[in-house]
Amino acid sequence: MELQIRRLTGITPERLAGAPSPAAALRTFRAFVGDLPLVAHNAPFDLAFVEAGLRRHRLPPIGAAVYDTLELARLLDPSAPTHRLEDLARARGIDLARAHDALGDARAAADLFAALCRELCALEPALLRTLAHLLAGSRTPLGRLVLDCAGGVSAPALRRRALPPV
Repeated sequence: MELQIRRLTGITPERLAGAPSPAAALRTFRAFVGDLPLVAHNAPFDLAFVEAGLRRHRLPPIGAAVYDTLELARLLDPSAPTHRLEDLARARGIDLARAHDALGDARAAADLFAALCRELCALEPALLRTLAHLLAGSRTPLGRLVLDCAGGVSAPALRRRALPPV
């Protein structure tokens, strides 16, 4: 399994030499994120690991909205042949040099989120109103996003923070 993970991510023991401990990395991450919304592709998968680590090290949970590009892509293009991050990014001209590289995936997810928000807000007004009606009671980030677009609020501007030193 370890070899499979190395091949998938490109992370080797040499790259991990001198890396902060998981507790230190989670503290830095939690401080960096604060209460800002997060964007992830297949967010529940990543959040499960992050939240478990935060609990283990007695750090506050993520309390902000988490936007899932997979969920949004499935809403906007349910019949796409695949909803993998690299395929969705490629279809929109978004650069993803190496899939499963954390920083590359994060940047691609941010760019994909922006593109999908533009696509969502560009839907026919009647369709947007119908989606907003269906999602009105959901109180999810996706529901809020649809309601905003239906109400004429433009796609959210992404503010990228400079990454903290590792």
